[in-house]
Amino acid sequence: KFILSNSKSRIIYASSVAIYGDSSERLHYPEDKVEAANVYTNSKLECEKLVLQADGIVARLSNIYGIGMSNKNIISDVLKQITCKGVNSINIINGTPKRDFIHISDVTACLLAMTKIQEKGVYNVATGINISMKDLSLMILESANLLGCNIKESKHSKQTSCISVDITKTKETFNWSPHITLKDGLKELI
Repeated sequence: KFILSNSKSRIIYASSVAIYGDSSERLHYPEDKVEAANVYTNSKLECEKLVLQADGIVARLSNIYGIGMSNKNIISDVLKQITCKGVNSINIINGTPKRDFIHISDVTACLLAMTKIQEKGVYNVATGINISMKDLSLMILESANLLGCNIKESKHSKQTSCISVDITKTKETFNWSPHITLKDGLKELI
């Protein structure tokens, strides 16, 4: 509220695809009706509403990775484990959730494109490609040439946990597409 009331600039708000929830493998569109499931999503939706009322842009970001990322995510966790000498197994919590991972360079390119075109509304910023946590871990191991390494799950679940988003509107509106594949982005980190 403070920023909006003290600026004449158009605001681009970095929200999250987490607001869609993860209980369905259904593809989510920016126009979907969403309801807050917790304090985090409630605060995101409240900020989105304020920005939209001020004719700004809401960028719903998927899982961002790259140099300088948080150390509290599965990619960082697996990377820490494979730095040990003679590693023959890694531990993950649950390999079944599916998420979309986007490189920070693709996110910044999209946000920059958003500053250049006078649009408003909600846009998904992602790759449009989901991967399970187990397959992501296997991809990291493959990129690190650790193909014989095993993956152990501490809390395997068969329950659906997926956030799939459509990025067509973002690509068309801002003439943008993600360019860094997950495989290439992981090789860069390793």
